[in-house]
Amino acid sequence: MASAGGLGAWIQAARPLAQANLAAPLLLGQALAFASTGRFELRWLIALGLWGVLDQLFIVFAN
Repeated sequence: MASAGGLGAWIQAARPLAQANLAAPLLLGQALAFASTGRFELRWLIALGLWGVLDQLFIVFAN
């Protein structure tokens, strides 16, 4: 078990396995955008993936 202030405790609190749950909604959003525009934007996928991870971390640590 990690110490109260150790890096391991922070990593465990970030729930890294829950990060995988972000992939499906983000990919669905990209698929819907591709269906409506016919274009795929890798930069938007990367930007929204980063936003999703940061948003999830904010929610986890705010609680």
